[in-house]
Amino acid sequence: MTGIVASLVGVAIQIVKWVGAPIKRQFNYLCCFTSNINDLKHEAEELENAAGDLQGQVDRARDDVQVIAREVEAWLTNSNDIEDLKNTILVEVPNVESGCLKLSARFSLSKRAKKTTDRIKVLRGQCKFNAISQPGPPTATSTVPLGTTYEFESRKQIEEDIMTSLRGGDVNMIGICRMGGLGKTTMAKKLMNRALEGHLFDEVVMAVVSQPVDKVKIQLEIGGSLGLDLKDETSEASRVQKLRARLIGTKRILLVLDDVWERLVVEELGIPRGSKGCTILLTSRNRDVLSAMDVEKVFGMEVLSEEDSWLLFRGRAGTCVDDTGLNFIAKQVVEECRGLPIALTTVGATLKDEKNMRIWKDAVTQLRKANPTNIPDFIKEVYNPLKVSYNKLDSEEAKSLFLICCLFGEDAHIPLEYLTYFCMGLGIFEGSIEETRNRICTLTKILKSRSLLLDGRNEDYVRMHDVVRDVCIFIAKEEGYIGHNDSAWIFSCFQQGRERSKLSTNLRLLFLSVNSIKPEEEVKFDNIFVEGIRNLNVLCIERYPSLTSLPHTTESLKNLNSLLLYSCMRLETISVVGELVNLEILICSHCGSIKELPQEIKRLNRLKLLDLTECEGLQSIRGGIISSLVGLEELKMSRSFKKWEASNSKERENVNGNAELRELELLINLRNLEIDIEDPALVAENMRLPSNLERFRIRISSSFHKQIPLSYSIPHEFYYYPCNKKMSLGWEGGTCVGDWIQMQLLKDTECLRLTGNGANNVDYLANSENIRWLELGRCETMKNIGRTTMDGATVFPFIKHLTLYSLPQLEEIWDGPISSNSFHNLSQLSLLYLPTLKQLCKSNYVPVFANLSSIEIRGCDRLRNLGQLSIAGNDCLSQLRNLYIHDCKLMEQVFSWNEEEDQNINNSEPTETIMFPKLKKVELHSLPNLVSFSRGIESIKFPLFTQMSMIECPKMTSMVSSNEKNSRGRSNADNIDDHHSLHLFCQPQKVSFGNLKELRTPRNPFSCGHKIDASLFIGLEKLAIFRCEGNVSLFSSSIAANLVSLRSLKISFCDDMVEVIKDDEEKVVRGDGQRTLLFPKLQELHLYHLPKLVSFCEWKCDVELTSLRKVEIKSCPNMKYFTLGLLAAPNLEAFNSDLNNYLEIVKVIEDEEEKEGEKTVSAAAQTTVLLFPKLQKLELKKLCKLVSFCEWKFDVELPSLKKVKIKECPSMNFFTSGTLSTPKLEVVRINYEYFRGLKDLNGAVQQQFEKKQQEDKGGAEVQEIEVEELNS
Repeated sequence: MTGIVASLVGVAIQIVKWVGAPIKRQFNYLCCFTSNINDLKHEAEELENAAGDLQGQVDRARDDVQVIAREVEAWLTNSNDIEDLKNTILVEVPNVESGCLKLSARFSLSKRAKKTTDRIKVLRGQCKFNAISQPGPPTATSTVPLGTTYEFESRKQIEEDIMTSLRGGDVNMIGICRMGGLGKTTMAKKLMNRALEGHLFDEVVMAVVSQPVDKVKIQLEIGGSLGLDLKDETSEASRVQKLRARLIGTKRILLVLDDVWERLVVEELGIPRGSKGCTILLTSRNRDVLSAMDVEKVFGMEVLSEEDSWLLFRGRAGTCVDDTGLNFIAKQVVEECRGLPIALTTVGATLKDEKNMRIWKDAVTQLRKANPTNIPDFIKEVYNPLKVSYNKLDSEEAKSLFLICCLFGEDAHIPLEYLTYFCMGLGIFEGSIEETRNRICTLTKILKSRSLLLDGRNEDYVRMHDVVRDVCIFIAKEEGYIGHNDSAWIFSCFQQGRERSKLSTNLRLLFLSVNSIKPEEEVKFDNIFVEGIRNLNVLCIERYPSLTSLPHTTESLKNLNSLLLYSCMRLETISVVGELVNLEILICSHCGSIKELPQEIKRLNRLKLLDLTECEGLQSIRGGIISSLVGLEELKMSRSFKKWEASNSKERENVNGNAELRELELLINLRNLEIDIEDPALVAENMRLPSNLERFRIRISSSFHKQIPLSYSIPHEFYYYPCNKKMSLGWEGGTCVGDWIQMQLLKDTECLRLTGNGANNVDYLANSENIRWLELGRCETMKNIGRTTMDGATVFPFIKHLTLYSLPQLEEIWDGPISSNSFHNLSQLSLLYLPTLKQLCKSNYVPVFANLSSIEIRGCDRLRNLGQLSIAGNDCLSQLRNLYIHDCKLMEQVFSWNEEEDQNINNSEPTETIMFPKLKKVELHSLPNLVSFSRGIESIKFPLFTQMSMIECPKMTSMVSSNEKNSRGRSNADNIDDHHSLHLFCQPQKVSFGNLKELRTPRNPFSCGHKIDASLFIGLEKLAIFRCEGNVSLFSSSIAANLVSLRSLKISFCDDMVEVIKDDEEKVVRGDGQRTLLFPKLQELHLYHLPKLVSFCEWKCDVELTSLRKVEIKSCPNMKYFTLGLLAAPNLEAFNSDLNNYLEIVKVIEDEEEKEGEKTVSAAAQTTVLLFPKLQKLELKKLCKLVSFCEWKFDVELPSLKKVKIKECPSMNFFTSGTLSTPKLEVVRINYEYFRGLKDLNGAVQQQFEKKQQEDKGGAEVQEIEVEELNS
């Protein structure tokens, strides 16, 4: 019996445990109401801070054209959702805080608060990302650089004619044709810029077609400009599909296909033909090609007129042609150039500032010579002028370099490094690699000055005009200069025995690239192939998919001086190169399958350069190989072999060990070194690097880097900063730094990154004359980067960039007095996540940061300000352009006054006027105690100020506050009651702004109690207002009248806003007396989460939005109309609305004789035409009171309408009361029924409504009406 009782008791206890816990939890919801609400507020505040900081980083990344990680976007979306949920809970708190009858509501609200708090905790824990973004592709929304251009009278008519065709919108393909060298590409670029600046198109893209046609290259070029990554798409069908989907999207795109040589089927590339959203502009030398492509309008470009020819020639040749003696002969030169811009440019540049009459006469003679008999037709007109420029080059070196450039494809960006290695291999230059590199730089500059070469994508590249290249190829053939990259030519030569001997005798340079090889013509690089090229000096193979190994028989390659293998990813072994004893240049870059550097390399005693960059699979380099290459001048192994070994007792030739780091000592000719070292113990290696080292890039990794994850991305600029000597060193200390680092690298480096506890103090670097970029981070013990005890010490006088991050003990940048010359050249300062930083340095009264152009501060919780402006003087920050401050909890002012003199000036009037003459952009995010930008000064001026973003700064209401303090020691700015307004623009006597273009803030900058100078906003282009409480409107009609430049308006999460624009009785009227609001440039309007919003403007006026293309209205449940007047949006393309069942159609025109609620429409109204000429997509969702698209007897014309989606609009029984025109309507879908060829959308809506009404017995609901474009 006792056992039974015990069992029952045990069961009962278990039942109580099971049941009791849930009961206790439910009881706590009721008892812990206050604590649950407080916990929610606290966690929500922390979440807002985290979200604000992350959003700031996202915005910065987007400004830098970065692609945001999906997980980051998802996190921010979840954060916004929880923010909305929190707000709905807190709004209900006052209603249930007291009263016994509200226990049920308190229980429910407490439970929701607790669960929301738990969700916030989980979400905050997920706010750790390795990287928030990655480099994004270039966009197609910026203008194209043109360089020096001239306005030619003879070109104005054709330019305007083409612009007219682009404006019309009824022509899909436009062509520009005529011979090469006339300036077709320049014209196309100019048209692109005009079309973009005139807002004819949202995006402009140019792709070079050239010959032979490379479809993949064209697709990648177009996709890259549009932000579409097609690199990983191996299937042609998938590339076509993705590109087509992007080009037929909602944006208007102008696509330029430049230099078309043969008929191109654009649909095969994924370019839609006939799409109104994508207009195609082609340039070609051949009108027949454009005709074969059925181009609708073709414009023939003529040569320049005599006046324009002289204008261009004089601009290139200089004012010497105005000399009385030279003027006549100069005009003869111009006449011989026959109005061809390419000829006028090159000949003019060749004769620039030339005053010798004989040289001018010789130029005329040469220009008048007959062309060679076998010259191709397409270069006949330009051959002589270009040949004159070629002949007048001062050296054979320059001529050889010019001819080598024609080896690269049309419009290719030619790397100067390739030219260096080619010229060395051919023996054109003598001396070291660096000397050759310098000579190449000099000669390319000369060739560019003669217009024989053009600027490339940056200073490391050049380009060649396609016409110049054609002439260059002909000259190369004329002079017997053998070398060509066209595989078809090589392939055909191999098919004919009589040509084979010629090839093997003369060929000295061979450049094979996948870009120039058709798959069916890919040359098999084997023993048979190399038998035919016995005299080859330079062999360059680039992105060659079939190459897995080099030929085993290398006797025929014995004269090879330069072997360049780039991105041959399947290449596994290069052991045969040991037989190429004449090699001076050996490059195996981005060849990831190479696992071992063969022993045979030791035989290459003439080798000057060994490049193994990004051979990520390379794990083994046997000891003694590197040290045997005694003639080596450059060793490049970045992101490649890392397993260097320390010195020990093993013999250097031990086959079981990798190369020792000390082997580098024996390379006495080494001038350039790029290596990665995995073992941090090698920091203490007792060795010396070669004394001739002029450039290095050395990275020493450490396990410390792998143990501490970062919640933000370290700036990548470190790796791309232009300098010759760069080192990244990470180690934990505990070992002495060897002389090779302490006495050599640290002494000479220009760009230095130090991480780990071993970087505790860098006093020894303070006097460095070489360091330009210094980055210190991840050191747990560093309190400052250095200390001085004597007055007047100068530290880091030459440093330009300083970044400090993740230093949890850092209290100040420098400890001790320093002179005004300290940090004198510092232009960029980044302080990231330094939680104990209190001040920049103790010399806060000295302008030590006078030349800063950019300041970035993040996560410095104890930093109260950046320094004292009034003592520093007006010149302190005269170069400052960008200021970013995020997440600093104690910061009160950005800049302060002299606290030591506080008692003297506390009650006095401010006397200083401070100017920031170059400051353009300011971001102030998550600064809960920030009161003002500065305090204790009379006024601040920002003459160039353009962008302001202020988020989560609840105490900041103005830019300037006084020194007066109340009894609690707080400034009077803290006592401002109106925390819903931002008094940025209400103190014109204290704060002066320049041309403000972008403003982003959670509070209303227009609603202070002072008169605002509305002219401040004339240049405003982007305005984003969010979480703005206490304001029933955003701005007045008089402010709106000045927003003539506004392009984007976004308003979100403003709980009290009833209308966007209020009427301040300052009438803006049209010529007919009707009140009108004009936003001539507004293109995008977004209204999100505005629960009380009734309308855009709640008073009767017409609104004209002539440039508006996109409208998005979501979660505005009380919005019933846009305006009581008429709305004009002729260019509207997309309207997206989800108005939660409340939108009503109201009267726009109302007759004075309206009786008993019956609406009548005047005769004038009956003839009104409602026109949306560019509207292609219309979406209406969840509009339960919507009766029709247009309730009045207007004639509605929708000439471009292709798709309409109407969902959950149960009261909609017709589309319009007047006539309806939808000429492009092809397929109608109503309640899942399809009607092809339907012409009467109005009738279809009525019919389906009546049908549904009968089925539902009066409770009808139009479920879904969808109009779609027929599949082509």
